[in-house]
Amino acid sequence: MPMNTIQKPAQKPALTYTGERYHPELLDEIRQEHIHRYLWALGLVGGLDVLDLACGEGFGSAMLAGVARRVVGIDVSDAAIRHAGARYQAQNLSFICADAVDLPLADRSVDVVVSFETVEHLADQAGMMSEIRRVLRPEGFLIMSSPNTAVYSQRQGHNNEFHVHELTGKDFENLLETQFPVRRLYGQRLSVASSILSCHDDTGGVASVFRDGDSVEQSSRAIPDTMYYLAVAAAHENCLPTLEGSFLVSASYDVYWKIRDEAMSLRAEIGRQSEEAKRLSAEKDRLATETELLTAEKDRLAEEANHLRAARDALAADIPALEDMLRLAGEYLANGAGEEREPSPLFDSDYYLASNPDVAESGMDPLVHYLLFGRKEGRLPTRPACVETNQGQTRKMHENSGK
Repeated sequence: MPMNTIQKPAQKPALTYTGERYHPELLDEIRQEHIHRYLWALGLVGGLDVLDLACGEGFGSAMLAGVARRVVGIDVSDAAIRHAGARYQAQNLSFICADAVDLPLADRSVDVVVSFETVEHLADQAGMMSEIRRVLRPEGFLIMSSPNTAVYSQRQGHNNEFHVHELTGKDFENLLETQFPVRRLYGQRLSVASSILSCHDDTGGVASVFRDGDSVEQSSRAIPDTMYYLAVAAAHENCLPTLEGSFLVSASYDVYWKIRDEAMSLRAEIGRQSEEAKRLSAEKDRLATETELLTAEKDRLAEEANHLRAARDALAADIPALEDMLRLAGEYLANGAGEEREPSPLFDSDYYLASNPDVAESGMDPLVHYLLFGRKEGRLPTRPACVETNQGQTRKMHENSGK
């Protein structure tokens, strides 16, 4: 069967992608899942009247119209229906806006109902099944899919905000059984596979599928951890079509290379982060060294501040004595210097000049020199008391000896 079943649009009006419905422009895993379902259904609907329930953007209805006698696409979204009607046009294809629990179709008016990824969006799932049973002819059948909540949501930790009530495989079968006594259940999931296919267009034959589990065997059984369940259901066993397992190989998108590219990108990012971690570690060490230097400088400044405070306190304590000296010096310079009087019993000019020849040579007034320099240099302003006492005792001894 030629695979040019996705018709080219008459025009392409914009339909905002919200994540609720698939758009054929998307080229990742979601395309593999959605396109494969419709390709799988194509072999069952040739020459029949088909209802594509919850047709969404309309690409699947257009695919089915390539082999069916008539296809009606129904969706609850008016925007999606207007988009589908403008984009996909064919004599045997039409679109209607309606609710899945209130279909605007006559009883027993279609041979097949196709409904992929619809039931989980409805609260009234029983009402939907009842409407499907009503519009199907007695010999008709249903092709329906539903995400396996145990894998789709729970295992992936995924929450689809558009889903109202997801089903397990058992839940799905129980729901189908309310209207369809017989059914076949299939599992769909993406999986890593190695393909060996002909490189020549004229090679015939059918590809074999080998299942690599505990042992390698040729099989069409479902792979564990199925992501989506697909069911074909009918009122009687002889109404069920014959189905086979299948696989879809994309010519433009490959999960293997996507995972490999992402792994390489991740390794590069890990390498970048490792280099960044090294840089940050070196920067941390530099900052630690700088912190130590700053701490030492802080301690040095604190010690210097203590010395300055001590010097300030010493000066503050010395101010009263200094003020007295300055006052006496002022009086001496104003009145006593010309009369050759001593400025104060605290200062002996003769002793200061005799003890400090450099002051005598400078010609500076001894008191002024002492106030400006001598005090700081530790020079004595007058003869020490002990010397004076010794001289007095010496004089007394001479006087007594003369008597």
